[in-house]
Amino acid sequence: MPNNSEVIRVTVIAEPLWHRVPGGTGVAARELLTGLSTHPEVEVDIVAARHRSGLSSPVGGRVRQVGLPRVLLYELWSRTGRPDVAGSGSHLIHSPMLPAPTASRVPVVVTLHDLAWVERPADFPPRARRLYERMFARVREQASLVLCSSEFTLRAAVAAGLSSDRARVVRLGARPLDSRGVDLASRFDIDSPFLLSVGTAEPRKNLARLLQAFEMSELWRTGMTLVLAGPEGWQVELGDLFDSLANEVRSSIVAVGQVSDSELAALYRGCAGFVYPSLLEGFGLPVLEALVAGAPVVTSATTATAEVAGEAALLVNPESVEEIAEAMRDIVEDDEARDRISRSVAGQVARHSWEAHIAATLAAYREVIT
Repeated sequence: MPNNSEVIRVTVIAEPLWHRVPGGTGVAARELLTGLSTHPEVEVDIVAARHRSGLSSPVGGRVRQVGLPRVLLYELWSRTGRPDVAGSGSHLIHSPMLPAPTASRVPVVVTLHDLAWVERPADFPPRARRLYERMFARVREQASLVLCSSEFTLRAAVAAGLSSDRARVVRLGARPLDSRGVDLASRFDIDSPFLLSVGTAEPRKNLARLLQAFEMSELWRTGMTLVLAGPEGWQVELGDLFDSLANEVRSSIVAVGQVSDSELAALYRGCAGFVYPSLLEGFGLPVLEALVAGAPVVTSATTATAEVAGEAALLVNPESVEEIAEAMRDIVEDDEARDRISRSVAGQVARHSWEAHIAATLAAYREVIT
């Protein structure tokens, strides 16, 4: 094992980068690799499942593909903890997601973003739910350390049987995104004030209540638009949700689908308010990104987003359409409410940075290899 002056060699499982919907897990994996690859104390061995073609690393260098496709690799890890994918000379493996080779010859660190399959099992196909259940059972018993994205996730993991002695909070970060070259009017035909919501279309994002709240707020009568950004997911059809709305409301909603980082930056910076009433989050990266961009935020009081936003947002019960609608109106029309939350933004954002994330991650590495 290295002493404090030696380089730490870590095998990072980068497969989240190539998931169909990478989401926050993909962002976190990319930032992890970016931070580690430029750190003088670290050598990174990047590994992924077998793909039909070569993979491009976000930080350069080779991506080592193991001999199994993703579905089979995850199944084997959940059932046996093998195959071991530690690179030659690696001191540890870090999986920035739940699937991980827990039966490795070297210590294994796993990042746990949420326990959604425990809290909301009906949102998952049976096969996926069983995979997560088996995998968490192995991680709970065999991982050297589990890095939780928030205190909320840590409490959920401990409640599900993880020893608190092996759990650490390692918060995610956010950095300003570059919006240069993006004109919202020409790109998305958005030329009026708008509220923004960002996320994959799936049950826990609470899109049905979000749309109902926008209708109830009657902000659409003032020319306000609601913009929905994010990829298609599962169990939610936007068309079906739109059909339940009055025609005038439906014409004030724009769904732009998946967007680039620069387009997302322009949306954050251009919106009159960011509304994210998710039913369950292990962190809620869009909330932090919106705060960094200076957008007034409405989000849920009952999940990890309350921890991420603190007093820098209007917090609502995500199951109350009335509360969401009222907060939408306040974020647009109540100058006192906007001023009150804006005073807390700088301090809240300062608590979350990718630099701090990398520092805490390295501390975890040193803990398991010494």
